[in-house]
Amino acid sequence: MNTDILEKNINEEIDGREAETEKGSLRTLLNGQRNVAFVSINEKLRRLLEKRGYGIILVRRHDTDKFSWWSIVYNNEGDEHAHRLYKIARDKHGFINDRTPDEAKEIGRLLGYTEESIKDFIHNKYNKKPPLIDDNPDNYNDLHEQIQKTKDLMNKVDVM
Repeated sequence: MNTDILEKNINEEIDGREAETEKGSLRTLLNGQRNVAFVSINEKLRRLLEKRGYGIILVRRHDTDKFSWWSIVYNNEGDEHAHRLYKIARDKHGFINDRTPDEAKEIGRLLGYTEESIKDFIHNKYNKKPPLIDDNPDNYNDLHEQIQKTKDLMNKVDVM
């Protein structure tokens, strides 16, 4: 691993697309583009990051019948955000999924995403319009019609 990347400390916000994968999330942290990342890392990488001064908070993620360990990795400037993110993850059994636009905004800001990226995410997730429903009843088969068609088909099969 290139240790020069670990040494950089440029604080910028990132577009959410830059961190769609764990590798991208960690890369943007190491490049100094953000202060906090939520990733799954191995023991060797954890030790290297700690040696370079990054903080790591382990998060136990409760999946259906098992659990896994994830990490909130942060630099000195991300300490407050990392601990707030940990509280959210702890309250959600190790996940940082949002359930409302306000939660999405808070989590996005804690992870260092741009306001535009957060806005796009919220729009795509929460502002989707339901499909238009054709209100002409002639364009729909009701259950009775479907049952009758099935019975008619079954009678044809029996006759043959």
